[in-house]
Amino acid sequence: MACLALPKVFGQRSHLKSGIIAKASQKSIKVLIYCIGGGPINMFALYGIQSLPIKVASATSNLIVGVTASTSGSIYWQFGYIHPFLSAVSIIRIIAGALHASSLLPKTKGSTIKIVLLSVFSYLAFRMLLSGLRRGNIIIISQDIEYILSFIILILTAIIMFLLRDRISE
Repeated sequence: MACLALPKVFGQRSHLKSGIIAKASQKSIKVLIYCIGGGPINMFALYGIQSLPIKVASATSNLIVGVTASTSGSIYWQFGYIHPFLSAVSIIRIIAGALHASSLLPKTKGSTIKIVLLSVFSYLAFRMLLSGLRRGNIIIISQDIEYILSFIILILTAIIMFLLRDRISE
């Protein structure tokens, strides 16, 4: 089963198959990055492994994802996969969100950012787990139920983290 199917670019179609994950740890990391996006992996690497402050890790991860998105966006634009009117609306909303977030980040505590990120990471992890079990026919649930259960995990994680907020370091 294909994890990611890219549009036909440069004359061939790229597929990442789930069997690649078992081959080597380096290829496993690449498959994870392609399947869920690089943001969570970057945040984990910058904060957890390199011990950068959470705000610096968040901003750096955002920059890396932005550069990657602009590069791939220009390729998709060149091959005609992007509709100009839809992208104009998205660009306006992205700029508004970036301006709002850049004004909020200096005022926000590091522990609050950790709570939000851990909640989102738990959502992604649970969603990936359910999706893999569903696609492997280990459990039989609809995709709607998968989303609902993952959202419940997101809310529960956020509530637990807010209750334990005093014990989370900046």
